[in-house]
Amino acid sequence: MEYQFIPTIGAVDWESFTIGDMTFLAVANYNNGSTYNLDSKIYKWDGSKFMECQSIPTHGAYDWESFTIGTDTFLAVANYHNGSRYNLDSKIYHWPIRCEGDFDCDRDVDGSDLSVFAADFGRTDCVDDCDGDFDGDGDVDGSDLARFAASFGKTECPSCPLF
Repeated sequence: MEYQFIPTIGAVDWESFTIGDMTFLAVANYNNGSTYNLDSKIYKWDGSKFMECQSIPTHGAYDWESFTIGTDTFLAVANYHNGSRYNLDSKIYHWPIRCEGDFDCDRDVDGSDLSVFAADFGRTDCVDDCDGDFDGDGDVDGSDLARFAASFGKTECPSCPLF
């Protein structure tokens, strides 16, 4: 039974990986019939489906591999061909775990983040637009507040993760 349609362009590889309690898929887009220089895509599970969350420029992307070192997650892409040469750099991207609740990505969890959380508190209609739905159950409630409170006051958080 088909579950979800995800558009690809000459895809040759998928890699699933998790960061904390978030699940992702990376697709390696290889060639569209006229070029190897395509964006490959990262999709994030939103609780019911995978949603595109990032495009990464690649050149005949042939493979993705994820790995962790300590609490940090890395994602490597093998670039194979750009249409004129094979001697290409492949890339390794780093995604440090950020502090849960650092909504403004200023490397701490403080009053400005509390304002963002408070604006969603009590919502029960979350699909992919509730910043405070940490447990992904579709609402912002006491369990999410407990997770936010556990991070409140943290400083020196890693910058917001984007590969």
